[in-house]
Amino acid sequence: MSILGKNPLKLSVFHAENGLRLLYARDNSNPIVCLQLYIRVGSVKENTDELGYAHFLEHILFKSTESYPDNELSRKASEMGALLNAYTDFDVTCFYLILPSEELDNGMKLLSEMAFRAQFTQQDVELEKGIIIEEMHQYEAEPEMDFLEYIQNMYFEDHPLSRPVLGNRESITKATHASLMSFYRRHYVPGNAFVVAVGDFDPVQLELSLLNNFSAWAMRDIPQTNLLPYISPGWRNFQRTKKGHDYLAIALPELPESHPDSEALHIAIRYLAIGKSSILHKRLVESEKICSSVKVSSLCGNLPGVSVILFSVSQKNAEAKILSIFFDAWQNICNTLIPDSEIDLIKKDIIYSWLYSFDSVEQMADLIAAEESQGSLSRIENYGHYIESILASDVRDAILRFWIPSNMAIFYQSQKAISANMQLAIDVGRDFQVPPPRKDAPYNSVSTFRFDNHSTSFSSLEYPSYHSYTLTNGVRLIYNYIPGKNTCGFALSAPLSQLNEQMPGLNYFSTALMLYRTRQKDHDTIMHICRLYGFNIRAVHHLDSTIFKGKCNVTDLAIVLELLSEIIQEPIFDKNYLSILKNAASDDIRRERDYPISIAYKTWFNQVFGKKNNLYSATGNLSDIASIKIADCLEWFESWSLGKDFALCIVGSIEPTKLYDLCELYLGKSAIYKPIAKPNLRYELGSPHYRKVNRNLNQAIIHIGAPACPAENIDENSAFHVLSHILGGDLSSRFYQILREKYGYAYQTGFDFSSIRELGFWYAYAFCDRKHQSACLKTMQNILGELLMEGVSEQELQLAKRYLISMSRLDNENVSFKAASIANPISLGYDLDFFISREDRINAVELDVVNRLIQDYLAPELQNIFVMV
Repeated sequence: MSILGKNPLKLSVFHAENGLRLLYARDNSNPIVCLQLYIRVGSVKENTDELGYAHFLEHILFKSTESYPDNELSRKASEMGALLNAYTDFDVTCFYLILPSEELDNGMKLLSEMAFRAQFTQQDVELEKGIIIEEMHQYEAEPEMDFLEYIQNMYFEDHPLSRPVLGNRESITKATHASLMSFYRRHYVPGNAFVVAVGDFDPVQLELSLLNNFSAWAMRDIPQTNLLPYISPGWRNFQRTKKGHDYLAIALPELPESHPDSEALHIAIRYLAIGKSSILHKRLVESEKICSSVKVSSLCGNLPGVSVILFSVSQKNAEAKILSIFFDAWQNICNTLIPDSEIDLIKKDIIYSWLYSFDSVEQMADLIAAEESQGSLSRIENYGHYIESILASDVRDAILRFWIPSNMAIFYQSQKAISANMQLAIDVGRDFQVPPPRKDAPYNSVSTFRFDNHSTSFSSLEYPSYHSYTLTNGVRLIYNYIPGKNTCGFALSAPLSQLNEQMPGLNYFSTALMLYRTRQKDHDTIMHICRLYGFNIRAVHHLDSTIFKGKCNVTDLAIVLELLSEIIQEPIFDKNYLSILKNAASDDIRRERDYPISIAYKTWFNQVFGKKNNLYSATGNLSDIASIKIADCLEWFESWSLGKDFALCIVGSIEPTKLYDLCELYLGKSAIYKPIAKPNLRYELGSPHYRKVNRNLNQAIIHIGAPACPAENIDENSAFHVLSHILGGDLSSRFYQILREKYGYAYQTGFDFSSIRELGFWYAYAFCDRKHQSACLKTMQNILGELLMEGVSEQELQLAKRYLISMSRLDNENVSFKAASIANPISLGYDLDFFISREDRINAVELDVVNRLIQDYLAPELQNIFVMV
């Protein structure tokens, strides 16, 4: 049976009398619910004297409402064990909760309070202005984000799409309580809003909860905005002179989902520039090695926008060649059809990605909301069939209609002028005559492929949830059986890491090389298989382990395990691909110098653990990367074997006996056991001290931290994770409530704790305006000092426990993440009960243990402080 023959999401729509729409879909596989409130206002619907107001309201509605004054709303969400957040884009403002099912009605109440019971004050407004301006500073400090905002502003000129979501300093500074409340009352009306709910609930109770909480929201006129699409004046190229690494980008038209050509153009941009299978990645990154990456960013909403292709130039003076290769690829897809074989693979990529979105309540809610925002829910019913129907000729016609020189623009950021060779390449592209599209270009309705979902893979028999086996070669296999699950998660973990490699970077590059080729399959064959069956195996590098993980359709697990077996046991180490990997890693390190936040954290880390530690970087430094050879990778690979140091976890719905046979067949083969080397930590603890560096930033970046308890002490480790949440884990944490909500010093602040078996460390951070650096640092120290004097309260402890347990339910949604969460600790010497009992461990954390850890690890004499301004 075809998966596309069934609707994987059963959508219902409920209309309240005041005009509010509720869209919902049930998923009772996990006892959680995602609730989302959407207001149909974003940056494009703001008047010129209201720039940034939609985003401003997104911030300030957390401050005070009728039932939850003085930031009580965030604390209430934490008390419920709910994840609460919000975002603003071109077209909408969204407030969302992911919460335990039993808290559904309380979640509806929180959203209703923000929708029509706001009671923020002028003092709240003044405080939030500083936070938003600091958020602007943070965007400016991120080179790629800053470059994209420049592109948005220049390409769309005076059109509403040119406006940054955050607004500008002038509009934010001028905002008043009266002007924001006027905006709120005008746009926050039930007919201009909708609610989405996905998860484990009773539909009757859901509808009743909506009515109980939102019926008092009075009907008012819906604001009318006449937005016209942006029309490009013709071919353009822009240059901005700015210090730092060079950036080159090309903007191509992108269509909203409501446009009939949108998915055809989506296929075109994927073929041209998205992912390792794209033409530009193969030529610029793999063949010519003049870019470390090719990325695509979308600047599009309900109005037509652009896809921005961003080239990370890794070779000096390569810009002209990059442009020539781009224009050559563009002209080729204008002149000839993309091969049907490539079109079919891209369509599979899109459909598999769509199907995997049904594994998460949040992703399902996002999908529903995207269609509602575009004005039609019909695509939810037929999206897969619609994608299947698109032909190569449809794609070419869309390219010829929209990817024409008059709609394109080139952006270059450098301290150098545009060279003569660059200008020559630009002129060639500008003068290219695009052939006319077909006059009539009907979409073919015939499906070109189908997914097979064999019923024999599922069972009506009842089995325990967890099964533990040992394969013949010693690999430990854990199977989490979830009946009825279409998607299967897999993870193979081993204690291979930077801590037990012979030279820095060796594990990172060797494991990445293993994914590229095997004795049985070249790289193109591997990529073809992965795309044909909709899965991807990737290597994730932790400080103390490496995990090969992914997810697939449950019917394709045998194909995945066969390939995984070859990757682990029969890799071919490709010299050319090693060069590509080294080029990308080296370019990342060089570009890191343009990111103050990264540099500040690295400097603080080295201040604590010494500059020669092997804890910070998986790749090593530039000289380490340059020295790695294929022979080193082969020697590393031959020093261990697949065996009892490895743990494999599968999460899915195959019958357990069949699952064991599959794993034994592909990953249980006997081999001469070669143990993985024990970890060898290299670090030298520095004397705790304060250090400040001036880099002439417009913000201050503050880190405070010290070593902490290691993971081998399980009870203390659990308690420190709870403490970390109390201090900086969510919107109700001490650092967030005091530094951001009370004083308005920092847009971003928090407290993190990380540990491996032998070592742990904590750090608190804040990013603030440089004029607030002293006050912000002092406040951070006061928070920690008060903690040392008084400890945490029983109420804080219980709230943190409830929140962390609730978040563990969310983790269970993602089968790939869950498989990795089980396999990783088992490969490090823990047993299955370590994963199963994690909620019990959190519940068992006692107040006196948390307060003792505060005394042991947070004292001022232990702290290393680093400030960059």
